[in-house]
Amino acid sequence: MFEDTIARFSNRAENYSKYRPGYPTGVLALLKKKCALTPESVVADVGSGTGILSELFLKNGNLVYGIEPNKEMREAAAIYRWGWWQRLVQMELPFAAIGLIWNSMMSVAGAWFFLMACEMFVLGKRDFRLPGLGSYLQTAASTGDTISIIWGLAIMIGVIVLLDQLLWRPVIAWSDKFKFEQTESVAVPRSPILEALRRSHALKVAKFKIVTPIAEQLAHRLAQRAGRPEK
Repeated sequence: MFEDTIARFSNRAENYSKYRPGYPTGVLALLKKKCALTPESVVADVGSGTGILSELFLKNGNLVYGIEPNKEMREAAAIYRWGWWQRLVQMELPFAAIGLIWNSMMSVAGAWFFLMACEMFVLGKRDFRLPGLGSYLQTAASTGDTISIIWGLAIMIGVIVLLDQLLWRPVIAWSDKFKFEQTESVAVPRSPILEALRRSHALKVAKFKIVTPIAEQLAHRLAQRAGRPEK
């Protein structure tokens, strides 16, 4: 049923964008009165469709985050002159974040083990080995040095665990907010590193004083440009 709710607009996106009436500007006046909406407000348009409501906020100068699970409706949103930056940051990246992260994990894991294989490459009498963990383990195995093999394996396992705890687990826990589900997940990914970063006073100050003003100023200007009527 949930899939039908997402897919039922797939063959209606063109008609929806052509014939769906827009929202009256009085909506902005109401939101300004009831919710203290200003051009600096950040708006989340959940179920943004083709961007009809988002267009209203963009013309008001707001930064809008559109959340739309239907591919055809997201593509139709382009007719409302969303800039490439808005589409990338506010729609495409959040929708693809989880898949990108898991694909990155697999790619890095495969590339790392392939790098180890390259480090121990020998062809006939020619030695192409490079300094690294791969050549260290091969040399230890060739000489029958069990202690060195154990140390090499321990370092390899340690690198894998540290990479998981310091990079991948925090990123996975952070990206869980982009998961689009009908019911709440039973197992929610957790990361002590991410929790520590979120509690860091220094990072909060840096985000509030530096990162957020720059990001919002850039997004605000692009939103105004996207919402500016054509001459």
